[in-house]
Amino acid sequence: MGCPAAVVVGNNLVFSVVTHNPVTRAVSDADSLPAYRVYEDETGTPLVTGTMAKLDDAATLGFYSELIACTAANGFEAGKSYTVYVSATVGGTAGATSLNFKGTASDGVNILPLASTVNASGRLDPNGLAAYQYCRLRATISVTDADGEPVDLSALTLALVAWLKDAPETAIITMRTDGDAELTVGGALNNQVTMDGAPAHTATATQYDWRLYDVDNDVSLATGTLDVEAGASVPA
Repeated sequence: MGCPAAVVVGNNLVFSVVTHNPVTRAVSDADSLPAYRVYEDETGTPLVTGTMAKLDDAATLGFYSELIACTAANGFEAGKSYTVYVSATVGGTAGATSLNFKGTASDGVNILPLASTVNASGRLDPNGLAAYQYCRLRATISVTDADGEPVDLSALTLALVAWLKDAPETAIITMRTDGDAELTVGGALNNQVTMDGAPAHTATATQYDWRLYDVDNDVSLATGTLDVEAGASVPA
């Protein structure tokens, strides 16, 4: 039997079981399709119920799986624990097992550079941003989960905050997706974060630490450094 440890609310979850003969313990098909019930925390009323289906029936014995939509509409919530109760009868003997998973708001993410974002006014290295004094702070990054899959950021409020290196008590630069368009989400899969910061952000040639936040869920998505390199002011 198997079940992921966690699922992002809004995504699907697949769980599976293998049934056995209660006497010989050999793998064996159930007398009928196993039934399942999904409970939230210790609430006695199930959110979802149904019947599992055979998977690869021609090549396996007693192998059943089911896909459920873990959406808010179906009652699933981030931060809650869920138990799947599966019951089946094999050779006239009834049996049951349980599986567990947790609802989460988002996957853990890694920040990867996009080569196409290198331009004359700034450049992007892995978790290291660089800009030139008095120029706009421009870069685009892609957000992927631990498996390298794109993370859809379209429904989130994001903020990029930078402070003088080793002095986090004072935020010097703040850009938000719900602000004045200095930070936006786009790309075909909505997993690209584009910065287009005003020249005021780069007026001082110094080094900053920065962090990208998922504001809605109080999650830190990435952190790094920003080097503003000294340069002449832009002619009027």
